[in-house]
Amino acid sequence: MTAVAGTGRSLLSICIPTYNRATCLAHLLETLLPLKARYADEIQVCVSDNASPDETAQVIARYAGALDIKLITQASNIGGTLNILEVVSMFDGQWGLLVGDDDDLNPAGLEALLSYLRTAAPETWLMAEAADLDGNGRYFADFPDYPLTREEGLHLLASKGLDNFGFMGCYVIPSSARATCERMKLVDAKPWPHIAALLRRLAEAEMTLLFFPHTVVQQARAGEQLFWEAGGQALIHLAKLTVISRAYRYCPRYFGFHIRLMLKEAYAYRSLVSTLLWKLYEPQNFRRLALREHISVYRQTGRFFPLLLPHALLLSTLLLIPGRLYEAMFKVIGKHHLYQKYRGDKQRLSAFDANKRGL
Repeated sequence: MTAVAGTGRSLLSICIPTYNRATCLAHLLETLLPLKARYADEIQVCVSDNASPDETAQVIARYAGALDIKLITQASNIGGTLNILEVVSMFDGQWGLLVGDDDDLNPAGLEALLSYLRTAAPETWLMAEAADLDGNGRYFADFPDYPLTREEGLHLLASKGLDNFGFMGCYVIPSSARATCERMKLVDAKPWPHIAALLRRLAEAEMTLLFFPHTVVQQARAGEQLFWEAGGQALIHLAKLTVISRAYRYCPRYFGFHIRLMLKEAYAYRSLVSTLLWKLYEPQNFRRLALREHISVYRQTGRFFPLLLPHALLLSTLLLIPGRLYEAMFKVIGKHHLYQKYRGDKQRLSAFDANKRGL
C-alpha cells in the first residue's frame, strides 16, 4: 500500500473508495474541480484505489494537483468493505462524506451541507438525502429534519429498519467517529461498513443524528446500477443480522433496541423475498450455498439466535421443496415472468456484477 498526503484541516472530506472504474472516477473528479476552486480548503478529497487494473491511477494523477488529493493505493484488492474503511481512516476534515466512484455530487446540495456544517455541533452525524438517476430523493422524505438525540435515533432505527440506510452516499460522518471505523474488522462490517459504524457509534457515544433534507449525492450518475446475482442479493440482506449482532458485542448496551432491529431485519419483506427468489433464479447455487451461509450467520448472532428460529424453519422448508415443484408454484401464481427478467438483466449487466467487484 502506498500513500500520498493532502494538506490542511478541512470542514468536509469527500471520501471516494474506487475500483476499476476509471471513466466514472474521471467524471466525478471533473465535477469536483469547480467545487474545489470555490470552497478551497473547506473541502478535502480522499481516494483509496483498490488496486485497480484499469487507467484509474492515471486518472487520479491527472487531477491530483488541482484537487490536492490524499491518496492510498492498495497493493492488492482488499474488497469493497475494507476499501471503504480505508478511505474513512484517511480523512482529516471535521466530517467525511462517502461518495461512490460512479456517483455524482449536487453542487447546490453540497453548498447547503457546508453551510450547515459551519455551525453544527461536532458530534452531529448526518444522513443526507440522495437522488436517483431522475433526480428524485430516495431515502428520507418521511424522516424528521430536526436533530435527534441518541435515544431518539435508536428508536427511529428500530421502527424504520435499515432499508433506507444502505446507500453509503448518504453518510456524513463526524471525525470523532473515525476511530470507531478503524476498530472494525471485516467480519464486523461486510458488506455494510457504514451501517456498522452508525450502529456502533449510537451505542457507544452521545451524539446527534440529523436527516439532512437536501440532496448531496446523486446515485449512479456516471454508470449503471450494480447487478446482484440472486444469491448475492439475499446474502447482503442476511449480512445485516451479523452487523447488528457484532455491533452489540462491540458495545453491549441497548439490548432491547438490538432485539427490535434484529427482528425488523430478519423478517423484512425485501429480505424474505430475496431468499425466496434466490431458490427460483439460481436453484443450484441455492442448494450449494444457502444452508452453509445461513448457519455461518446464525452462529454470529449469539444470544439473538432464538429470535431467528422461524427464519431457520423457512430456510429448511425451502431446502426440502423440489425445484420443479417450486418453479411450478411461481407459474401458478403468475410470477414466472420474474425469472425471465432476471435472466435478461444478468446477461445485459454482466459488466456491473457486484459479486465480481468483491462487494
